[in-house]
Amino acid sequence: MKPVIVFLKTCFKFCLKIALALNVDLILNRNKLIVLMYHGVTDKNTPRGSVQNYDGKHVFVEKFEKQIRMLSKRYTPISLDNLNVWLLNGKKLPRNPILFTFDDGYKNNHDVVYPILNKYNIPAIIFICPHLVTKINWPDSIENLLTQTNKNHVSLTLRGKNLQFDLTTDAKKIKSIIKIKKELSIIPSEERNKKIEDMIKITKIKQNFVHGHSLMCWDEIKELSRNNIAIQSHSLTHPIMSMENVSILEKEFADSKKIIEQKLNNKVTAFAYPNGAFNDTVKELARKTGYLFAFSTKQGKNNKKTDLFEIRRIPVTNNQDNYLLFTNLFFNFNKILFKTRKLIK
Repeated sequence: MKPVIVFLKTCFKFCLKIALALNVDLILNRNKLIVLMYHGVTDKNTPRGSVQNYDGKHVFVEKFEKQIRMLSKRYTPISLDNLNVWLLNGKKLPRNPILFTFDDGYKNNHDVVYPILNKYNIPAIIFICPHLVTKINWPDSIENLLTQTNKNHVSLTLRGKNLQFDLTTDAKKIKSIIKIKKELSIIPSEERNKKIEDMIKITKIKQNFVHGHSLMCWDEIKELSRNNIAIQSHSLTHPIMSMENVSILEKEFADSKKIIEQKLNNKVTAFAYPNGAFNDTVKELARKTGYLFAFSTKQGKNNKKTDLFEIRRIPVTNNQDNYLLFTNLFFNFNKILFKTRKLIK
């Protein structure tokens, strides 16, 4: 079976190279905007199968620079200002536009990402949570706790059930992390924060922000803001917006916008939904708060008919080879893979 898969991959890559040489992707994407969604880029190469960076959220720096170099030759990187005039004033975008976005505001956005973007003169948008500056996001907190603990098993009460999690191997730790993240993503922030406090007591681990989890400080954010990087809102505290009541949502939208504008003296017009979670209420509150558009995690490309509060993006992770990234420039291959995996499970 393995030789067959290798053969099919080889054929697939060969066909992709031909299609790229013929500029098929540029033809298919005419009058469309491609938005890429990154999180972080790391210069620490963790082995496949290890708990650190198991989901590929932080792309290896060599792979990232190769993506930047290749994409900037084929497409025209655009800025937040370009996006504003296209979506709001009806002006044309540059030929073959592509927008680079980064969620959460990891410290490596400053230390690793920015030097590469600057080297190729590429603008980008980084979405941050003001109340998490220099801190850690709740999904990363879970990963950090279960990675660092010496315990072989932990128990946690979630939605009225006492669940046991096996941490005896890296594979079992990853499975536990995925399960806990999923469970905590469907409860309100206040309850989730209490559960994480319980986990800190159980694992006896301090939140020391290791393995690329730490977020930028304001001085680093300000430096990027002065140098071709637009800093926009990712909410105040990274809640699951669709799970919160209106009063919390209003605060998350309004306060994050206000703080970023005051700190950076720049207008905040764009929002990225944390974890991609939104509904009609969330979208309407974003409009009312003064945002002009919002980025989702819905996969695909954008045109003039795109809902301004559901801008589509193509996610980029370290777990996909570059040929898969380029395949997504032709059609929504990630979505097909996701559906196939669900059917197999």
